[in-house]
Amino acid sequence: MTSGHERGDPVRTRGAFGVEPALVVPLIGERRGTATADIVGEPRLGGLLDALPDGLVIADTRGGIVYANRRLEEMSGYHPGELEGQPIELLVPERMRELHERHRTRYTSGPTLRPMGAGLNIRLRRKDGSDFSADISLSPLGTGDSRVVLATIRDVTDRREAEERLRRSEERFRLLVEWVQDYAIVMLEPDGRLASWNLGAQRITGWHAEEIIGRTMSVLYPAEAVAEGTPEEQLETARRAGRATDEGWRVRKDGTRFWASVALTALPGEDGGVRGFAKVIRDMTERRQQSSRLEAIAEVTRAILESRQPQEVLQIVAARARELVDSAVASVMVPEENGENMVIRACDGELAESLLGSVMPITGSLSGEVLRAREPRMTIDASEDPRSLRTLAEAGGFGPSLIVPLCTEERVFGTVAVSNHRGGTGFNEDDLRSLELFAAQASVALEHGRIRSELQRFAIVEDRERIARELHDGIVQSLFAVGLGLLSAEPMASNEPVKVRIREAVDSIDRIIADLRRYIFGLKPQRVGGEALGHAVAILAGEFQARTQVVTVVEIDSRLEDYAGEQVDEVVQVAREALSNVARHAGATTCRVSLRYEAPDAVLEIDDDGRGFDAEAVPGHGYGLTNLHERAGGLGGSMEISSQPGQGTTMRLQFPVEAPGGG
Repeated sequence: MTSGHERGDPVRTRGAFGVEPALVVPLIGERRGTATADIVGEPRLGGLLDALPDGLVIADTRGGIVYANRRLEEMSGYHPGELEGQPIELLVPERMRELHERHRTRYTSGPTLRPMGAGLNIRLRRKDGSDFSADISLSPLGTGDSRVVLATIRDVTDRREAEERLRRSEERFRLLVEWVQDYAIVMLEPDGRLASWNLGAQRITGWHAEEIIGRTMSVLYPAEAVAEGTPEEQLETARRAGRATDEGWRVRKDGTRFWASVALTALPGEDGGVRGFAKVIRDMTERRQQSSRLEAIAEVTRAILESRQPQEVLQIVAARARELVDSAVASVMVPEENGENMVIRACDGELAESLLGSVMPITGSLSGEVLRAREPRMTIDASEDPRSLRTLAEAGGFGPSLIVPLCTEERVFGTVAVSNHRGGTGFNEDDLRSLELFAAQASVALEHGRIRSELQRFAIVEDRERIARELHDGIVQSLFAVGLGLLSAEPMASNEPVKVRIREAVDSIDRIIADLRRYIFGLKPQRVGGEALGHAVAILAGEFQARTQVVTVVEIDSRLEDYAGEQVDEVVQVAREALSNVARHAGATTCRVSLRYEAPDAVLEIDDDGRGFDAEAVPGHGYGLTNLHERAGGLGGSMEISSQPGQGTTMRLQFPVEAPGGG
């Protein structure tokens, strides 16, 4: 009678290699002249082993691989059959092979069952040289007169990484809680006794952890609150509702009081009860004392965010800055285009009108230093500080001053300066912090307004380009085709009145096409010249004369010839639209285009000798005139249009510019 081994059936073994009884599967294969079978197994058994979700490898007592399933080959990057006959150390990182050989030798001499998840930090090597984290279970097996070790391998890279992330997260959270100094973060036992105490709690209250842990939170309450049972009441509220918040007086170790904002949160236990409380305390004394100041900052921020005019925004900044620190005067200074000077663009308080437009050098001045360093400065007496605001000191005898930058990370707008009279009240660090915070908020609002204006301008330009393109490529071409069709039909008409009507229709179409082309000329948004305002206006006027045959005289102030401020595009558009109105409606023979500098503004005038009109009789000033007024408002300037029937028309645009150079 044949045995189970001889038939290839599974059999039970007892005490093989000192392990408990186990099911041993005979591994049947063909001998290849070695002491260990070249294990392939029955097809059904091989398919079962290949379908396992974990890698499986069988090694002999000398560490040679006699079988590896498909999952292990995929996991390690080897092709089917490549691992068989190779030493098991092939799957071990090179830096660990010598150590692994010693472990394998010890294990072979006394093999035991080692289950998955033994907590070892095991690394396995792939074919490409990389390695990964793995859990390995070892099972010694006896198959007749052979001994092998079966290893089940599981890739636990994701699990190990998740565990490491959790460990680091817990460590960071622990350090965060322990080292936070602006907040007291403490844990309480269910009965209200303190169980933990961070550095923030120590800084705020003056108590060290070893002095207060184990005591109840009532030690931080005023005597009257303890007598009223306030600490116990808050614990009960948190126990019942899950959370309790409160603002009120608390007591430090030295007996002084502070105004605290407190949040108490119940921590649920596994039995549905409360296993403790988390308490967060913030010292709000300074905030409470300065609430009026913070409200003023919020009011200024809202006003800036709602404003659209740059000049108006700067004036609001100056006014609110002065109110914020109760100074005698406040000013906003911005750098000029030449990069050498700063000019006061907005001023509020004493001597505001006389100081507005004043210029000071950037080099050697305190404001220039603030502008370059983007850091605030404080001076006790502006009249004695050689870097100080000489303009303010000399004009009004101002002394104590604060200067803070008006800037974002991307853009520098200028500086905000506040001053008091010489010998008057000085400024402290709280004033400096408040003004700096306010300036930062104002800068964000200014940048927001600038970006919004740019987006609106781009949207208008895109719309005008699209309309002009559609008029030219669509309607004009269609009308032209219709006119050609009518002209081709004229010779075929036998009746002279019909021919006359056709010619009249063609003439009407020609006039319509001419009008549309003039409209398109007015819609074209691209700048006619380079970046300079004077050159752009001159080129525009030249094109106007060439197209309309209206004699055009151009007068450009030399100080504005090379001016390249942000307003150039919009000013050119105003000039273009005004000239388009002259071409369409004026019937003029001559036109004058004048651009001049009248500090602190620039003035653009366009007048003609055409038929003029009664301004009061034109509803809403007409569509084109309404556009001009809207554009003037967008520039922060003003628009005046004067005309009388038979007396021509004058358009006058006045808008603010940074002080130009030149003669």
